[in-house]
Amino acid sequence: MSAADTLRRLRAEGFTIQPDGRRLIVVPASKMTSDIRDELRHFKDELLALLTAKLAGDPTDPRVTCLQCVHYISAANRCRNFSAALLFAPDIAPTLAALPQHCPGFARKAPTDAQVQEGRPAAESAASEPGAATGAADA
Repeated sequence: MSAADTLRRLRAEGFTIQPDGRRLIVVPASKMTSDIRDELRHFKDELLALLTAKLAGDPTDPRVTCLQCVHYISAANRCRNFSAALLFAPDIAPTLAALPQHCPGFARKAPTDAQVQEGRPAAESAASEPGAATGAADA
């Protein structure tokens, strides 16, 4: 079995797997068994490469993360524009904030001067903000 096979199987079983730096965010973490954890550890590097290449290589993907949005307050895990985002409350689970999704209330963060000089998009530094992806399942 390959990393791609593992990814297809877990998605078919209802899991969502996203890269977060050197970690994998797996939702729902509560359904993960020790066998799944072992498999994810075994293929971690390949899975990260596959998932990162997919996200970076598809400029037509319209999904965004809360971490990329000017309305998201990562320290409080809250959305200041939650009603336009079609949410009932401003609180956002950290794992949801890191997952790509369609959001009608989204407004992209402007890159900082340091990001522009380094050629990094705003989303990269947003993912490293304190509390940005806490509670994510480690693989």
